[in-house]
Amino acid sequence: MALHKIDPPTQRHAQRRDVVFTTFSENRYTSRSFHTMPITYEIDCARALVRTTLAGFVTFAEVMAHFAALENDPRHSGTMNVLIDIRGMTSVPETGQLRRAAGRIEPERSRLQYGVCAMVASDPANISAGKLFAVFARERFRATTIVPNLEEADRWLRDQEKQTA
Repeated sequence: MALHKIDPPTQRHAQRRDVVFTTFSENRYTSRSFHTMPITYEIDCARALVRTTLAGFVTFAEVMAHFAALENDPRHSGTMNVLIDIRGMTSVPETGQLRRAAGRIEPERSRLQYGVCAMVASDPANISAGKLFAVFARERFRATTIVPNLEEADRWLRDQEKQTA
């Protein structure tokens, strides 16, 4: 018989001058292993940029908690660009979950405003998930791209920033 213990998600904050880091993690204990499944984000106020990283087995509830945390973060103001790094995500969201996540950031449900979105994905499953999310959220972002590394994402975001400046 497997031993299962699920602790509620916890939130940790560490602050730097113009960036706030937030981590949500859910700990699961099983008879075989211990897993930490975080969604982390930082807000770069100087660039009006939210950098989010999904790593490990990420649940739909954690994604929804991430959106709530962003809405309540006092550093989030005005229109923000988004960088989402899903290279380390081991779970594969269902199509309906991606559709509901995109719906969660619709203007009727969220007071946040978004500019452009760069997603970083390298394996086929995460690239596909990123493409589906981009389709479902197409009305929320001026432009969206999926690239294989952070350097390309940052380069694309900076190009987009220059075009709107």
